[in-house]
Amino acid sequence: MLDAGGRLVGVVESGVYGAAVNFAIPAAQVLQFLETPDVDFTIPKSVPSADKRKPVEAKVRITRFVPVATPDVVQLSLTSGGKTRQVELRRGADGAFSGAFVPAPQNDAPLELTVTATLGTGSIEGRLIDGVVTVGAAKVRLAEIARIEAGPPCRVLCTDGRTLNDFPKELEAARIQMGTETVPVNLAKASVVNLQPIYVDRSVQYKMLVTNGGRTLCEQSGVLEIGLDVAAAPAPATVPATPAATVVVTVPGTGTAAAPAAVATAPGAAPAPVPVEGTPSAPAAVPAAPASGATKAPGIAPAGIRAAPTQVTGTVERKLPDTIADVVPAAGGRFLILSLSKTRKLAVLDTAVGDIVRYLPVDGDNALVAGGMDKMLVALPDKNVLHRYSLATFEREITVTIPTKSPLKSMVMGHSSAGPAVLEGGEIVLMDIRTMKTTALQLRNSPTLLMFNHGVHLRCSGDGSVLAAWMGGVSPTGVNSIILAGDSQGKSYYQHESRGSVVPGPDGRFIFTSGAILSSELRALPDKPSGQTIPAYQGPFYLCFAGEAFPGAPRPSSMRSGGSTRSSPRILVCLVGENRPLFTIQDLGSGTPETYRGGGLEMDKRYHYIPEAQLVIAIPTTMDRLILRKFNLADELAKSEIDYLFIASAPVITARKGAEYRYDLAVYARKGPVRLSLESAPRGMMISASGAITWHVPGVLKDEVVDVIVKAKDTLDQEVFHTFKINIAQ
Repeated sequence: MLDAGGRLVGVVESGVYGAAVNFAIPAAQVLQFLETPDVDFTIPKSVPSADKRKPVEAKVRITRFVPVATPDVVQLSLTSGGKTRQVELRRGADGAFSGAFVPAPQNDAPLELTVTATLGTGSIEGRLIDGVVTVGAAKVRLAEIARIEAGPPCRVLCTDGRTLNDFPKELEAARIQMGTETVPVNLAKASVVNLQPIYVDRSVQYKMLVTNGGRTLCEQSGVLEIGLDVAAAPAPATVPATPAATVVVTVPGTGTAAAPAAVATAPGAAPAPVPVEGTPSAPAAVPAAPASGATKAPGIAPAGIRAAPTQVTGTVERKLPDTIADVVPAAGGRFLILSLSKTRKLAVLDTAVGDIVRYLPVDGDNALVAGGMDKMLVALPDKNVLHRYSLATFEREITVTIPTKSPLKSMVMGHSSAGPAVLEGGEIVLMDIRTMKTTALQLRNSPTLLMFNHGVHLRCSGDGSVLAAWMGGVSPTGVNSIILAGDSQGKSYYQHESRGSVVPGPDGRFIFTSGAILSSELRALPDKPSGQTIPAYQGPFYLCFAGEAFPGAPRPSSMRSGGSTRSSPRILVCLVGENRPLFTIQDLGSGTPETYRGGGLEMDKRYHYIPEAQLVIAIPTTMDRLILRKFNLADELAKSEIDYLFIASAPVITARKGAEYRYDLAVYARKGPVRLSLESAPRGMMISASGAITWHVPGVLKDEVVDVIVKAKDTLDQEVFHTFKINIAQ
């Protein structure tokens, strides 16, 4: 567009045909747009621990549309261990800026340890420099010792599970740093000495800045993880808009089922979105559904810690070398941790692979296990030690002393949460799994935890917000719930009746029992299940065990002892709020009722439904094998006549300051289109027309946890809410 003098004044962008109406961008804005270059920044997302001292490359490519007179300046700063360093990036022959750096440069300072010693009625706390000490005939480093007990006999508990029986002579003249002073202390006079290494950061924060003539062109921040093998994200696939008249059911990783006809997509293809009206709307590409991944050999942890569609087809059995004493879920249902007490091992079932991927040794009896989204705790009450493992590598990260006043009896954690872990041993304490520090649980109302004087079964919701418990060996067994709020606060509710297993759902809103589904405050919902109910790992689904082959509501005190064998066992897959089941599983494995009766585990430990993995798992009474069956929820919902509306995906619960957060909702609806809105969210968070929640997390944010509430509404004016918390990491 030219003016009368022939000067450029604008660029026509669009117009109305035949109306002589055009829309133009002013020339000044076009020039400003062209002067802003495209910046492509490449840096590794993670490096293995073994490569943390090897150079890695950062690369910046700047593409310009118009030339500029002044040169571009690229700055890269790295922060780790509380120190910041600069990396020089030089322009190469190809025009790109590049430079190498070492993620974890050699630290010449020796490793320090926190030491806490009890001497008589007093105690001392300070720091020790790591070094080699002599324990009997063995040479060990102080960093390998977790605890020393005076005895007699003296016991030195090592982080690798060994127990040595002699006092380290070097600690008879230990030099403990207390503030600015160094004090000699004879630790041989202490009744208990606890040691804990002070580790440096396991990540590197980076900040890349591109400037020209003092003007900032691009700024990008992020985190390079050390010791985590993070799978590269699949390239986003643009999904064409879905006509409003089409009702689409989206199932993670399975393709779509449109009513009334089914539309199939190839495994791993991008699922078509539910038609939604986002608030605010923003165009977004839906990432391709994650492929189930290649089978990993035993001992190799699969990349990507999240439930994914299983590789299992049909029904399969996985035999074990020992009987199962306990089952603990982790990583949102990606892993089941199986305790094999006789062989002193933990077997790790990867539900995506559908097989045991590794065995972890346990140096002690009566081990207790709790699993979160990316960490696992293993406690050995007999040795009074507690280990934390990474679920990315299954390597032991840290060992501490069990913090409860009395012997530890129970330990639980939300399988999709970042903690806290809940430990019960004469009292209930909450443990921050990052710092391993504990606080005693304080109840806001009158305590109703008399059941903790008996053998207690303690359970935790998937997001870690609600606890539930019932007693064993007494009548009534009781129904107890505790809603956690804040760092150490909780509110307790109790019913003095027997309802079998008492298990919170994935988001803590509902508690599943025998013959009833309750709110977290123990108010009964209208649902009238005919037997024991067990929540699914994601979404508002639950299993209901009907038929005489299963113990049911009429005899809730005999949940382990089975019943008549006259009928074939049936497992109903149900939806909260609907009395009609979605579909029925007639049998698993052999189909004989005896397969399902009795056993040494409570029913919620023996049956597992993981929608994101499209998998149902059962443990028969022989306790020496697993029965896995794949179920495609989209196919089953297409057969249902229920006007369903729900969000079944598990949220991404961690965001990093200065980084991009993304969570793709899985919305199921029969009557679309569905309207999605953010009812409560941090400033800057958006939800797109495809159900993708995105947020550029501010680099400076005072909140450690933010709350999000999503509302979904269909054409029948049915509304559901999806609430979750996001933990903010540095």
